[in-house]
Amino acid sequence: MAGKFASDVAKVAKDIVGATFWLKKTVTSSAILTTSVDITGVAVGGELVIEDVLIKSDGTGLAAGTTFRVVSNNSNGTTSVFMYPVAKLGANKQTSFERAFNDPATQSIVLGVNIPVVLELGKKLSVSNTDAASTGAGTIDIYIKFRKLSDSSRIVAA
Repeated sequence: MAGKFASDVAKVAKDIVGATFWLKKTVTSSAILTTSVDITGVAVGGELVIEDVLIKSDGTGLAAGTTFRVVSNNSNGTTSVFMYPVAKLGANKQTSFERAFNDPATQSIVLGVNIPVVLELGKKLSVSNTDAASTGAGTIDIYIKFRKLSDSSRIVAA
């Protein structure tokens, strides 16, 4: 009986306002263009706070482009969620909101980037580079931590 109760509580806890969850998307370097490439579907059921973004590169990493970006198509506020120099996402690198925010190389990019942001209902996330598309077969894993602002808020990887 205790096992079922714990299981029921866990199911309810993941669906309440304030619950957090992570979404992972792996992207190949050559798929990152200067135009937006979707990494999620749209937020449904309510808004979501993006609390953190973690980026991990494989043994090859990203090549070409100037700045790697995770952007939203939000109607209000900045659309830039995460920005980091492609040159710092080579082989076996890792970064996050905090690291990117505190990195002197990113502090002049855009005000309001690399900090928590609300993803609006019906909006999605995509990736792109500035200046040039990436090349090569390297990959990055993008982990995004969301906090639900509604019991029914949810999103899935594209």
